[in-house]
Amino acid sequence: MAERSQWHSLASAVAVTAAAAVAAWSRWPPRACRPAALSFLLVRYGGFDIFFIVIMLSRTSIFGVRVALVMGGRRAMSAASSSSTSTSGTTTPDPTFKTPTIAEARAQARRFRELPNDVLFSLAVSGDYNARKERFIREIMRVDNIDWVSAKIKIETTINAKNDQFAWLVTLPYRVGLTAGVVGAVSAVPLVFHRPTAAWFNENFVHEALPDDGLESLDTVWKVGNWTWGWMEPYLGTASFVLLGLQFARIHMQRLHLQPYTERVLSWRARRLAKTFPQYESRIVMDFSKADPWH
Repeated sequence: MAERSQWHSLASAVAVTAAAAVAAWSRWPPRACRPAALSFLLVRYGGFDIFFIVIMLSRTSIFGVRVALVMGGRRAMSAASSSSTSTSGTTTPDPTFKTPTIAEARAQARRFRELPNDVLFSLAVSGDYNARKERFIREIMRVDNIDWVSAKIKIETTINAKNDQFAWLVTLPYRVGLTAGVVGAVSAVPLVFHRPTAAWFNENFVHEALPDDGLESLDTVWKVGNWTWGWMEPYLGTASFVLLGLQFARIHMQRLHLQPYTERVLSWRARRLAKTFPQYESRIVMDFSKADPWH
């Protein structure tokens, strides 16, 4: 049964490729039939062949044939690769490559505390928080001559509390931005398209003249939007341009190796923690501080 399924996949791939070649050189299928053909092929062959379907229905000459052949060839290769699968459905390993033994599987590291120092160093350089924390724990063990559990308790209580000092102040701009973003995103749609909300906002803040036929004439959301856009466009457009300008400035600050607010705050935080605990290696302390969450 499995072998028959493999041959069926290969035959389907060949048929698909041949149909693509014919479609690219001829006027088949007719334009009126192409939506139905597209729907059938989407259901039959799935999302991976969407590029092939577009090529087959668009008749893009030699380029279309080449792309279709590539897509059909990939399907053929995928079907051929299944020949390494046994009839029971399990994959037979290639004998030319070594497979891990049970002893090796049992010896693998499952926690960061089981990793050697050189691996931890590589992960810490890449910015991994758990690796930087584990390095700091081992640094505390080395300097204070205590066990791993005691060092972990110290870093999660005393040191972490010191690192999170003034967190409410330095994270205030993020909280303001989060609140403003959520409020702006949620309120934008009803302020533009919801007639009662727009009428209330106009009465209390805008004081724009009502339509000549009254609010009752705004019987669709599009009419409401056309009426409110006069005062909502400056608000939405200005907010979008401000965000675009700030993002543009941030990019060029980074290219000039200038620190934006986030990087500046993290550097200040790291230097402060390193000065508070000068007995430990400053680079390890600063790396931990920069990766440590604000809570």
